[in-house]
Amino acid sequence: MEEILSVLVPVQDIEAISLGGSRALGVAGLNSDYDVVLHRRDQRSFTNADLLAALQGLGEECKIMRTPSLISASMGGKKYEFFLKDLSFIEREVEQAKQGRFKWFVKPLFPHGDLSTTALHHVINLDCLFDRVGALGRVRDSARPVPAKLLKALMQYFSVQMDVTVIHALKIKKYADLQYLIALASQFMFFFDILMFSVNDEYPVLEKGGASVRQRLAILPDGYEQHVRVLQPVNGVVSLQSANEAMQKLNSLVQDMVKKKLQLLADAGH
Repeated sequence: MEEILSVLVPVQDIEAISLGGSRALGVAGLNSDYDVVLHRRDQRSFTNADLLAALQGLGEECKIMRTPSLISASMGGKKYEFFLKDLSFIEREVEQAKQGRFKWFVKPLFPHGDLSTTALHHVINLDCLFDRVGALGRVRDSARPVPAKLLKALMQYFSVQMDVTVIHALKIKKYADLQYLIALASQFMFFFDILMFSVNDEYPVLEKGGASVRQRLAILPDGYEQHVRVLQPVNGVVSLQSANEAMQKLNSLVQDMVKKKLQLLADAGH
């Protein structure tokens, strides 16, 4: 990592450098790569072409690979992936969150979509390696704590989505339609994660590794692991009845938790 920093820190248009992904979340394995996040002011200040030029300074010992959407490298037996993030964009998302506004949108590799709040979860959970003038630190401070208006909006919206998912799942009676039940169960877990992070006053972590982070949350439904195992079997055949029963039970537990959390927010004047 020191070699990477040695060629990137001198670049004035890079305002900060962080380590993200599974390593920042504390769920990395021995062979996990290093997600290096480069913070720029906006898209014009530093580009992928500039990044490639800077990495050339590492010499032939660093093998650089570029795809249409990603720049990665390998050096010293370690793999690195590089991501460019705009501080101005994150600042705007912080202001949106304070107003209780978010977007749910389609994104590659996210089968159930993603939330605009992901930008804020990323900046909160990063391990900061370099912050030229403290701009990243100020953005991170402004994103904490998670705004009450955002928590309220997320819980109100996605508790309804969870209810609707269960209603549609209960309509599936034939094993010929099993793939639809599996898809709905997966979507149900997506909503479950959003609501659990919200109940715990956290920005939702929805990418790979998010389930491991969820397990560390302080507030979770009693016995939820049993229901999750039914909905996400590693081996064996999914039972229509048991899957529907698990969704109904877990939905009931979650809806009760959401109601209590919303009441707490209301009692606090939110």
